[in-house]
Amino acid sequence: MSFEIELLNLSLINKENVDYDMIIFYMNYPEKIDIDTSREIMLFLTTLIKGGAKKIIVDMKKVTLIDSAGISTLISATKQIRKNNGDLVLSHVNDSIQNILDIIKIEKFIKISSQENDLILDCYAGSGTTGEACENLNRKYILIEKEIEYCNIIKQRIENLPKYQFAGELF
Repeated sequence: MSFEIELLNLSLINKENVDYDMIIFYMNYPEKIDIDTSREIMLFLTTLIKGGAKKIIVDMKKVTLIDSAGISTLISATKQIRKNNGDLVLSHVNDSIQNILDIIKIEKFIKISSQENDLILDCYAGSGTTGEACENLNRKYILIEKEIEYCNIIKQRIENLPKYQFAGELF
C-alpha cells in the first residue's frame, strides 16, 4: 500500500531546527479503511506522530468503505497525537462514510474539517445529514438538493432539531 502525503507550510520550515507546530501533514487515505489496511495506516500515522507531527489532515474523499478497525485506527491516532498537543482532522468525508461516523458520534472526538461558525457547502445534500451535523457543531451551511422530496426531508429533519433556528429559505 502506498500513501500520498503533502506537507503544507513548507516555506516556514527552518532546515536546522524543524518546528513541527508549523507543519501540516495532509494525507490522502486509500479507498478502503478496513481490517486489511488499518495496520499499515496506523503504522504510518504512528511514525508521523512519533516523528513529531502535530497537525495531520486526513483527506477521506477516496474512501468508500470503513469498518470498525478503520474507525479504531482514526481514534487511536487521534489519541496519540493529542498526547503531544497536536490534532488530527478529517476532510472531504462523503455521505455514506459520514452516516457511519454519525452513528458512533465520532464528531465528538475527531474534528471533521471545519471550525465553529465556518460556512459549509453541500452541493448534494440528500437527506440533510451535513445540515444536521452543522447545526450540532455550530456551523453555518448551504445545502443544495435538486429533488423536491429530499428538500422536504431536509426541512423536516432540520426543523426537528432541538436548537433549530431556521434563518434561510427553501427554494
